[in-house]
Amino acid sequence: MKSLTSLHRLRQWEVDEIRRELGRLMTAQQNLEDQQEKLRQEIRREQQVVDQDHDRMLLSHNEYFDQAEERRKALRAGIEELRGHIDGQRRILEQQYRALKTAELLLEEHKKRTDKARLDAENRVLDEVGGRQHARQEAQTRKRSSRKPL
Repeated sequence: MKSLTSLHRLRQWEVDEIRRELGRLMTAQQNLEDQQEKLRQEIRREQQVVDQDHDRMLLSHNEYFDQAEERRKALRAGIEELRGHIDGQRRILEQQYRALKTAELLLEEHKKRTDKARLDAENRVLDEVGGRQHARQEAQTRKRSSRKPL
């Protein structure tokens, strides 16, 4: 029983750890997506500035737009990498969750068997006590009936 309980706790801990890691990865992905959105907004604002004075601003902003494009690519690559890690963690979580459920079923089945064995033992004791009590009552009844004169 102890080993089943330990196995169940271990599986629960593993599932919890994977969930925490999955949460960290999803938070990191959300942060990158937020950065990506901020970059998009920044590029739009800069593009509006360039559109206002196209000739003069275009030369000075070409380098900015090149750097922004590199940052955008890096963010996209980071997001894709995190998505791969998240998918992997989800698969691991599914496997660990199945292992947890198996441990829970084993623990439950063991508990049912031990409860049944305990109840069977209690019933045997009660049957024995009841049988002895009945035998005593029968003996007392016979004793009384044998003392009565005819």
